[in-house]
Amino acid sequence: MPSSNSDPKDARRSSRQYLRALFRELEERGADRLDPTALKSTGITIKALDLSQPLSGAANQDQDLVPFFQPWKLDSLASYPLDLTEESTKEVYGSEQRAFTRRSIEDPTLASSLFTDILAGFIQYERIGLDRCIMRSSEWFECNIDDHFLRDEYRVTCSATDRDNPYKAISGPSNVRAAWHIRDDKTRTSREPHALFTMTHTVPPPPPPTEQILRTEILAILGVMLSRLRSWTLRDFSIIPVLLISCFNRYKARVLYGYMSDNGLVIACSCLHDFSTQQARDKNFNVFFSWMASEPIGNTKSLSFGPMIKENVPQTRPQRQPVVPVQRGITNTEFFQPPPKPEGAAPDLFQAPLEVEAKSEAPAPATVPKRTGSPHDSGYGSVKGSSSSSGTRGHKGDRSSGSGSGGEAQRGRGSGSGSGSGSWVADAEGPGGLGLETVGEDPREPAA
Repeated sequence: MPSSNSDPKDARRSSRQYLRALFRELEERGADRLDPTALKSTGITIKALDLSQPLSGAANQDQDLVPFFQPWKLDSLASYPLDLTEESTKEVYGSEQRAFTRRSIEDPTLASSLFTDILAGFIQYERIGLDRCIMRSSEWFECNIDDHFLRDEYRVTCSATDRDNPYKAISGPSNVRAAWHIRDDKTRTSREPHALFTMTHTVPPPPPPTEQILRTEILAILGVMLSRLRSWTLRDFSIIPVLLISCFNRYKARVLYGYMSDNGLVIACSCLHDFSTQQARDKNFNVFFSWMASEPIGNTKSLSFGPMIKENVPQTRPQRQPVVPVQRGITNTEFFQPPPKPEGAAPDLFQAPLEVEAKSEAPAPATVPKRTGSPHDSGYGSVKGSSSSSGTRGHKGDRSSGSGSGGEAQRGRGSGSGSGSGSWVADAEGPGGLGLETVGEDPREPAA
């Protein structure tokens, strides 16, 4: 049993360093499909995930999986059939069914088509006995993918024309498509570290989707964990449990479940489930929806590192040159301290005068409220348009971001718009604490 680490901040920092080292190692690997042997060499523990029972079930407990999600019971979900008397549900469901019967199993766009079907079933189709759709009856809120759910430096999204993208696998482009978090209704920020998101992987014929885990799947899981570990509003948590719904061509999909343990990263992967026939769809859609509607559970503040794990955590990277603030009138500007000049070298033309530098003072802390994203998005503070690919209409209660950059996902549902509008809120680091999540790391914590 590893020795306990009683300092949550130290555990969180060590977790970030450890996950970043894994991300960089996998980023440099040439293999796109990773078998358990290859992953074991990285320190990642791969386990099997049985979707037919909860994480506390016998099969999953045999794998020693720590439960951080509690799926809905299948028989409970089956008791809430689609409400085909509701006009929008009837129209969109009918359109999807007609499109399903026309598609060929060799259609190279089936990954996006399956994603669209899963998304509609989760956030749009109304069900008898529920508060409209499954998502509205769960604790999940759709959120922007931009920057804070998955920061730009960890994105694995690429397109078929992105030939130089290092993440473009021989198995085809991979894209993060939609994401959800557990939101605090008052602050509109995450109140739990748990994360749910979807990916599509375009596997062109003739190679079929593989049971082996793709490098892009693991990189995306690591990226989401690292991004959320840098969130100011999640500063008290050291474990980021993640559920990934991975969609492939030929109507195949699987679920990956990841979390950090005291011994390193654990990823449990289900087998590929088939959605190519109506009978398979009727069965497996409910299985996937039961996991997507999971209740967040578990202690996500108890991470500790044993001596062997902590030895493998890389040291903090060297810091940049110190910043020298220069006072000019009423405006504070910053200059990086230049390296020492060789003796006799010509002076820089634009170097600040020495008498100005001598009078420089540290700038006062910023008090201007932060500009945030639309009040209908996740509350992650992004002012860019949402990259969520749902393209679905927003629901009452602001449970959907209403973003719509997703191409195929917009069919029959009305295109949304990027969340370019904004609202002013209090600084998240201020006394009120009601602001949205800040960009970057905890300002009181050294960079990892």
